[in-house]
Amino acid sequence: MIITVGITGLSLESFKENWSSDYQFTNNAGIPDPEGKVYWNFNALVGLFFPAVTGIMAGSNRSASLKDTQRSIPIGTLAATLTTTILYFVSVLFFGALATRDLLLTDRLLTATIAWPFPAIVYVGIILSTLGAALQSMTGAPRLLAAIANDDILPILNYFKVADGQEPHIATLFTAILCVGCVVIGNLDLITPIVTMFLLLCYMGVNLSCFLLDLLDAPSWRPRWKIHHWSLSLLGALLCIVSRKNKYAVITLTLTRSLDAFGNVISFPLRGKCRKSFYKLLALFVKTEMLPELNSVAFAGTPC
Repeated sequence: MIITVGITGLSLESFKENWSSDYQFTNNAGIPDPEGKVYWNFNALVGLFFPAVTGIMAGSNRSASLKDTQRSIPIGTLAATLTTTILYFVSVLFFGALATRDLLLTDRLLTATIAWPFPAIVYVGIILSTLGAALQSMTGAPRLLAAIANDDILPILNYFKVADGQEPHIATLFTAILCVGCVVIGNLDLITPIVTMFLLLCYMGVNLSCFLLDLLDAPSWRPRWKIHHWSLSLLGALLCIVSRKNKYAVITLTLTRSLDAFGNVISFPLRGKCRKSFYKLLALFVKTEMLPELNSVAFAGTPC
């Protein structure tokens, strides 16, 4: 029987010792190093951990496959949030009570070290969990990208359009290339905080959209969830904004603005078509008296 130094078992003394925070510098491999260049404070650790809890949006990303979307998404999302929150909190408390701080900081796979009957169980679980999360993202993200493209919001996304019932092959290939490009960097600890900022930006947009739709009383906005209130959406958006107050937020905003500028340049030749479609739609509104205040305007044609 191999006894690892630093494993105390469930001990109240270990729990008290590990209760307080002790942020440290680490090297690029995540090992504590007083001369390391990476400093992990609370915000950085939240950014590192946050992608682990984004699986609760799996149902929303594949809403087209659900039988009763308006009922399944709220119940499933809240149930997933509650379940994972309890599991994560229990895991943190248990790990803090069964090992010393030095071992917690240096053993990157403490779960495998204390696994019974042998560590291979944890290795297999990590591989299966990673593959499951990857497949979930590879099935959800392309469909979301294709749905945005089908709405004709951005002309640059027209290449990702798919017909109803068809698989988004081009969007899937684009997602795979993007994922591989991030993985080959080799250090996920430095990538995940940036990914977290994009996720927070996305969730901020979702919450802000719900808040504005509820505030403006849009006719198409009819949530069936009785507990819904606009203040919760506003609170969620504000929390996402506050959580992005670090250097990774600057990187995220820079990348977002760069992609936006790139999209504007690429889609410039298509703007004439978009403008023409807009004027056609406006003329249709006037013709059908949906905008009576513009009836006095004479439309000689649809300018390009």
